[in-house]
Amino acid sequence: MNFFYEVLEVSIFLVKVIFIYIVFIVAVNILGKSALAQLTPHDFGAILFLS
Repeated sequence: MNFFYEVLEVSIFLVKVIFIYIVFIVAVNILGKSALAQLTPHDFGAILFLS
């Protein structure tokens, strides 16, 4: 039973991360390609860390 809760927690975490990345990609598309050119890998890492 404990294993089920661990799998559930991991899946919830993955869903949150995927959702945040989708929101981030949509926001970049709304802002335009100039905003995408200003993003660095550190920004993507910060988004993953904050989630």
